[in-house]
Amino acid sequence: MRKTHLAVAVLGAITAMSSSARADEPPNLKGRMYLGIERMTGFGYTSATRTTALSATQSTVDTQSAFNLNLFGGSTYYSLAGAPLSFAAPRLAFDVNILSFLTVGLAAYLSWGSFRESRNGVSPTETTHLFGFGLAPRVGVTVPIGDRLIFWGRAGLTYSRLGSGNPTRVNAGVTTDSSSYESLLWVNVEPTLLVKLVEHVSIGATLVVDLPVAGALGRSSTVTLPTGTTTTTSSSDDLSAWNVGLQLGLTAWF
Repeated sequence: MRKTHLAVAVLGAITAMSSSARADEPPNLKGRMYLGIERMTGFGYTSATRTTALSATQSTVDTQSAFNLNLFGGSTYYSLAGAPLSFAAPRLAFDVNILSFLTVGLAAYLSWGSFRESRNGVSPTETTHLFGFGLAPRVGVTVPIGDRLIFWGRAGLTYSRLGSGNPTRVNAGVTTDSSSYESLLWVNVEPTLLVKLVEHVSIGATLVVDLPVAGALGRSSTVTLPTGTTTTTSSSDDLSAWNVGLQLGLTAWF
C-alpha cells in the first residue's frame, strides 16, 4: 500500500512539473498577423548632406539638421531636402509570423500637400505642391515578455520619393515650369516594445534608427519663349540623410 501511495505521489509531482514547464514556455505565435499604424507621433533628429559637383575635381557640400516633433503626421520641412517629412510620415504596416519568432512584412505611406498664398485680397493661388511615398519591406523577431509585453526587433530597407512642383507661370509671354524631387534609400532598424492596451490591440514604442544607403536631390526647369523655343535644364546632387528618434504607434493582431 505504501508503495502504491508513493507511486501516485511521484506521478502527481511529475505531472505538476510538466504542466508548470508547459506554462512557462513562450506561446507559439506562428500564423499571427499584425496590422499597424507606425510613426504616428514622436520626435527625432535628422541630418541631411547635399554634395554638388562643380567639376570633375571640385564639389560643394551643404549640411542641414533639424530636431522634429511630429504629431499625427505633422513634421518640419526645410529647404535642403524633405527628409524630415519622409522619415516621420506615418506608415501603414502588415506583418505575419512565418515562424513562432520570425516575422516578415511591408510598411508603406503616402504624403501630399498643397501650399497656396494670397496677396492684396486676390484669390489664393497654389505656389507649390508635394507628393511622396515610401515602401519598406522588413523582417523581425518577436519575443513575448509575460502576458502584456512583446519585444519586436525589426530591420529592413525603405525607399522613399518626395516630389514638389510649381504651377505653370507665364510672364511677358514666357512660360516656366519647374519641379524637384528627393529620392532616398535607407536601412531602418526599429526595436519595438508592444504594450497590450486591450485584447488584440497594443501601443508600440519604437526606437527608430534610419541609416543612409543612397540618395539624390534633383531639379528641372522648362522655359518656353513666345517664339515656341523650349529650353529644359536639369541637375542632380548626391543626398545623404539619417535620422534617429522615438516614435509611437498602434498595432492590432489577429
